[in-house]
Amino acid sequence: MKLHEIKPAEGSRHTRNRVGRGIGSGNGKT
Repeated sequence: MKLHEIKPAEGSRHTRNRVGRGIGSGNGKT
């Protein structure tokens, strides 16, 4: 969750890119 705090750029578009990372962007599957 802290990844969103240190990276405000992704925090704004995390809704469409969260599935891309998967580590802590929202998916958490990877």
